[in-house]
Amino acid sequence: MRRRIPTLALVFTAIGAAAALGVSGCGDDGDGGDAYGGAGGTAGAAGSGADAGGGSAGSAGAGATTALARPSRSSTIAISNDDETLAMTNLDDGSVSIFRAKTEEFVARVATGGEPSSVVISPDGKTAYVTNRADATLTRVDGIDGAAPSAGQSIDVGSEPTGVALSPTGAKLFVAEHAESRISVIDTATMSVEQTIAVKNPFALAVTNDLDLDDSDETLVVPEFFGEPVNEGEAKDTGRTGRVRLYSLGDYAESGSIALAPVDSGFAPADGAPTVMTAPNQLTSVVIQQNKIYVTSISASPAGPVKFNVNVQPVVYVADLATATEDKSNVGTANLARVVKDAVGDSPMLYLADLVDMAFIGDSNVAYVLSRGADAVQRLVYEPATGIEVGSTFNKQIDVTN
Repeated sequence: MRRRIPTLALVFTAIGAAAALGVSGCGDDGDGGDAYGGAGGTAGAAGSGADAGGGSAGSAGAGATTALARPSRSSTIAISNDDETLAMTNLDDGSVSIFRAKTEEFVARVATGGEPSSVVISPDGKTAYVTNRADATLTRVDGIDGAAPSAGQSIDVGSEPTGVALSPTGAKLFVAEHAESRISVIDTATMSVEQTIAVKNPFALAVTNDLDLDDSDETLVVPEFFGEPVNEGEAKDTGRTGRVRLYSLGDYAESGSIALAPVDSGFAPADGAPTVMTAPNQLTSVVIQQNKIYVTSISASPAGPVKFNVNVQPVVYVADLATATEDKSNVGTANLARVVKDAVGDSPMLYLADLVDMAFIGDSNVAYVLSRGADAVQRLVYEPATGIEVGSTFNKQIDVTN
């Protein structure tokens, strides 16, 4: 029997294909109807398709430099430039599965190492790179465009490698060494560490892509996983500030940083009580879209009372890369729990606990966010005229357990 791509991967695989083609919309938005016909997806599948920063780079001529068609980012699933090949990490058995995305056919399962956590695919679509968190290694998987992919060279990196991202030409690979508080810069031609960058507890990574085939003018985007404690004290609802570090690929020097402030959760612990603030923490993923970054946060309100929808909030932070400032407009930073509650009213809702990834359709304003705690995918439209819209004409939320 033919093995197929797991259902949870299909929706975000379609996002990847649409992103490369510059398709906008989904669900009731016309062009993306097939991608979202009521099915759910996994944010891990956001892969490289999640951040189409300017559409496709086009086909390179003979002898020309091959480059990625969109910004690279860390995720548990990646799709190739030509939308033919899908790579998906398998945490439990230390492997990566290779599929043909358009036909949904399983090709091979390749052992890489303990707890593979992130995968990217090279610009030419022939090679995947996988970080193995438990083994503290990076593994190259060769021949993923063929019938018999195989594990290539593995190299040692720092403790708990989580995120991995490529420069647009694929010449450099960046590995977030979470427990090491460091990023390793890997020369992909030699599979050797070229240099390291000190940054506190990196987890997710993204690299800009202006499609000019010049890596040196790009930026490495690195959210610190944990919010930075402030003078008020960690036990308070405003006790942390998020921090996103920016590094130039020209010299790997820090070129700036973006502060992410605590936000009003929009919820009160009891009737008549004031709403509580919630502070950024556990910044699990980062997406580059139209020169903005979108960062998922498992934000914390530790002051109490202890209640599932009071102490932890699913916040998506938005910031402008050009100005290195948080976007606090009606299409900026928002607590999705409040946004969804306002949209569904008294109807039952899935509380979007444990946000882990996010993906956009092409260069559009239509996004999908994954909640691991709710087993749900949330469709969002960042529409400046009306604010953040929730769901579609088909449904307000996508329950992937159905």
